[in-house]
Amino acid sequence: MREESPRSDMRRPDSDRASSLRSTPRSGRGGQTFGERYIAGVPARIMRPRLIFMACLFSLVCFGLLMVYSASSVEALHENGTATFFLFRQAAFAGVGVLAMVAIVRVLPDSWFGEDVLRIFLMGMIGLLVLVFFMGSGSRGATRWLNIAGIQFQPSEFLKPFAIAYS
Repeated sequence: MREESPRSDMRRPDSDRASSLRSTPRSGRGGQTFGERYIAGVPARIMRPRLIFMACLFSLVCFGLLMVYSASSVEALHENGTATFFLFRQAAFAGVGVLAMVAIVRVLPDSWFGEDVLRIFLMGMIGLLVLVFFMGSGSRGATRWLNIAGIQFQPSEFLKPFAIAYS
C-alpha cells in the first residue's frame, strides 16, 4: 500500500491568478506554515486599512470637487464664461497634490537631506512661527499670516507636512 504525503493534496496557486494577490507561508504553531494573502507585496492584514484609507481619501476629494462645482458654478459662469472654471482649477490642484503625495511616499525623508539639513529646516520654520508674533498680519483677532516680498503665507502650513514626514 502506497502512503501519500500530507502535502500531496495541497493545491498550488493558479497561474492565472493576479500577481498582486498571492498565497505565501505564514508561521503557525511549531513552525508550521499556513497561507497568507498579499496585496502588492504587503500582507493583506496590513494593507487593507491602507486601502480603506485611500478609498476614503479619494471619496473626500471627489466630494470636495462636487461641492466646489455646486457652490461656484453660477459665479464662474458670470465671471469667466464657463461654469466649470473653478472645478477644473480645483481638480488641477488635487492632481498636483496626488503627484506630490506619490513623490513623497516613494522617497524616505532621511534620504532627501542629511539629518542636519532637516534640523536646520525645523529651526527655520520655528523662526518663521516666532516672526508671526512680531510682523504677522491677521483678521478678526487672529494673527497667522506673514507678508514677505508681497507673498502672504502661513508658516504653520509649511510645518505640518514636515512634522508628519519627520515623525
